[in-house]
Amino acid sequence: MVENIGGIRSASPSYKDIVIAPQTGGKLTQATIGYTSVRGLIRTSWRRQGAKFSLEVTVPANTTATVHVPAKAAGDVTESGKPLDQANGVKFLRMDGGAAVVTVGGGTYRFESRQ
Repeated sequence: MVENIGGIRSASPSYKDIVIAPQTGGKLTQATIGYTSVRGLIRTSWRRQGAKFSLEVTVPANTTATVHVPAKAAGDVTESGKPLDQANGVKFLRMDGGAAVVTVGGGTYRFESRQ
């Protein structure tokens, strides 16, 4: 559940770098998953309502995460109501397989998108 539904995976030893890519297909419309790593709590909470998708991510301090936000285009994604290019601490990397891929540091982020 942590790796699939929550999408939480370690990308380096001791969860210094994390990949967050929740699997949102099927009949599930929402999920909240937390994992306490040696670096602290990693948490994802997502909800799908029609074409709207919301994803809240908590990343421990001194950790980086690559987050995959389901979206048709990068312009369809916001973080705390701001476009990705204006969101603090968020760097857009690329579109990949129907998701906007961004990197973030420690903190809590609230992404919204259209699918």
